[in-house]
Amino acid sequence: MLSTSSSMVPGVYVFELVMEDFPRNDLILTYDDGSVRYKYATYFNNLASTNNSRWWNSDATSAFPSQEPTELYRQTALGKGVTKDPVEHILSKIPLQFTVEVTESVPSCTYGVYRPLLLPPTPNQGAILTAEVGVPFELHLSAQASHSSITDFKVTGPGNMTRGTIYTSGHETRMTVTWTPTDNDDGGRFPFCFAADTSSGYYSVYRCIIVVVGEIYFGDNTVVCNKNTMTLYIAKSFLNGTSENDLQLNDPQCLVSSNSTHYIASVGFNSCGTEIEETDDSIIFRNQVTSVDSTNDVITRTHQVAIPFSCSFSKVERLSVSFRPQKAIFEFAEAGFGNFTYKFQFYKDDRFITVHTQSPLELSLKNMMYLEIEVTGSLSNIELFVESCRATPHDNPNDPVFYNIIENGCLKDETLVIYPGTSKKSRFGLKAFAFIGSYEEVYISCTVMICKDGEPDTRCSRGCTTKSLAAHRGRRSLTEEATESLQHFISQGPLRMKQSSREGAKEKTIENDSTLVMCLSGVVIAAIVGMTIFLSVKKAKINKYERLSTEEF
Repeated sequence: MLSTSSSMVPGVYVFELVMEDFPRNDLILTYDDGSVRYKYATYFNNLASTNNSRWWNSDATSAFPSQEPTELYRQTALGKGVTKDPVEHILSKIPLQFTVEVTESVPSCTYGVYRPLLLPPTPNQGAILTAEVGVPFELHLSAQASHSSITDFKVTGPGNMTRGTIYTSGHETRMTVTWTPTDNDDGGRFPFCFAADTSSGYYSVYRCIIVVVGEIYFGDNTVVCNKNTMTLYIAKSFLNGTSENDLQLNDPQCLVSSNSTHYIASVGFNSCGTEIEETDDSIIFRNQVTSVDSTNDVITRTHQVAIPFSCSFSKVERLSVSFRPQKAIFEFAEAGFGNFTYKFQFYKDDRFITVHTQSPLELSLKNMMYLEIEVTGSLSNIELFVESCRATPHDNPNDPVFYNIIENGCLKDETLVIYPGTSKKSRFGLKAFAFIGSYEEVYISCTVMICKDGEPDTRCSRGCTTKSLAAHRGRRSLTEEATESLQHFISQGPLRMKQSSREGAKEKTIENDSTLVMCLSGVVIAAIVGMTIFLSVKKAKINKYERLSTEEF
C-alpha cells in the first residue's frame, strides 16, 4: 500500500515500482556461454525499497531472501564456470511508472456534497448488461453534488462509443453514452468504466460494468406472463449467497419475495417501474431485477445482479383495432403483507356500480367523474390509505405540468367529493377538467399504501398531514414488524374531454370576449357622443356670449 506519514504539498508526484519475479522452487539455469546460475526459492520476510531509480543499471532489489545461501551453494559457487550470485535470485524485472496528483483537501468526503454521488439510472458496480448487434446500446449516467459543479463524466469503453450532451438540472447532471455493436462484437464481453468529475477536480467513485453482446445465460430462470402481470422465477442456486432483501425491481420500493428454491419477482404491467415498448405488431413489457446497494457503502459482499425480463403480446391476437393497454389492476408482493392487488377504476355515477370500459375515456367539462381505488389481498385486517393523487397531461407522475387533487392526505380540489366506502375501498369524485394549452389528455396517478387495521401511529391513522409520505417512509428494518406497507404508485387514464365540450368552452370564451368588445365599443361610442354634445354646447355658449363690436357704442 502506498502511504505517507506526513502532509504533502499539492502537486504531481512521479512514482516508479519494479515488479520482480522470484522462483518458488530452487532452479539451475545454464547459459549459452557455459555458465551456470542457481536461483533458490525466496521467502519475503524483509522488504526494502529500491535504492537506485536506474534499476536497469543496478543490482539493487526491492526484496531480499530471509536467509543466507546454503553451504552447498557456497561450495558450488566457487567451482569453475559457476557465476557467483549469493543474494539475487530474481528471474525478471518489470518497471511501472505512474504519477499521483495531490490536490487541496476536500471540505467533506461525503458523496453528494463536494464529491459527486452517482444516481440511478447509473448501473451498479459490476453489473452485467446485454446488447444486440446493430442495436444502439445506451448507458445512462447521472450524478449530483450540492457544493460542486459537475462538468464531465470520464468514460472508458469500446472505441466507437459516442458521448452525448451533458445536461444539468439543479444539482443533478446527466449524460448518455451510445454504442452500437458490430458483427465482430457478437459474443464478446466489453467493459465500460466511468466516474463523474467536477470543476474543482473532485471525482465520484469509479464504477465498471460489463456489456455482453448477444445471448447471456441467466441460469435456470423462468418468466410467466399472465393477463395483467409477469413473474420472474430466479433459481437460488444461480445467486448463491444472495437474499431477497438484496434484490429490487426498476422501482426500488418494489421488493422481491422467495420460496425454498427460487426468488420471485412479480410485477403488474403498470407498476414497479415496468416499461412499455410498442411496435407495429406487438406490445412489450420490460422490467429488471437488480442489486440493492447503499449509496454510503464502498464495498459489497453480495453478487451484483442485473437480470432483465419481459413479456410480449401480439396486438393482432388481443384486438383487431389499435391496441392501447387498459390500466385497472396493479399487483404487488411485500414482506408482512403477502400478495395484494389494487384496482383503480372510473364509474359512471355515484352509485359505483357500472364501470367505464371505454379507453380513452371521454368526458364533458365540468361533469362529475367518479373514481374508486380498492385493495384486495391475502390478509383481511388491512386498510387502504390514499396519500396523494395528481393529474398530469402525460402518462408520467413526475411531469412538470401537474394539478394536485389530494396531497399528503389532504383534499386540494374544491370540487372533490368523498363518498362512503370501506376500509379497503376509497371512493371520490370531482368535476372533469382539461389542462390549459395544447394538451388533449389527462392522466391521474395516486400514491397509495395499506396498513394493519387498528394499529396506532400508522400513516393511515394520521390522515391529513403537512408531512409528505416520502419524508415519512424509509426502507423497513428486517427485524421490524410490518404495520404499514411501502408506498405504491398506481395510475389511470387517459381521459379526454369531448370535442363539443371543448369547443363549447372556446365558443363561450369567444362570446364573452365579443361581449366585452361590444361593451367597450359602446362605452367608446357613448364617450365620443358625449364629447361631441359637450363641445357643441360649449360652442353654443361661446356664440351666445359673443363680444359686440365697439363701433355700435
